[in-house]
Amino acid sequence: MARWIPILLVWALAWGCAGVKPWERGRLAHDCMQIVVDADEAGALGKLEATREGASGGLSGGGGGCGCN
Repeated sequence: MARWIPILLVWALAWGCAGVKPWERGRLAHDCMQIVVDADEAGALGKLEATREGASGGLSGGGGGCGCN
């Protein structure tokens, strides 16, 4: 019985995956589905991410990732 548990677990996880049809993507792109809805907060999170990452770029001027720009 114990060897069936991993098989059932993998089956249950795989069953939960579903493809999104092109005509269903509009629902997922709705404003309420966005993680950040405030533009100021999005800018602050972008700055934080760029500072922590150090490798992201193309959004503003150059910097070394230290957050001093």
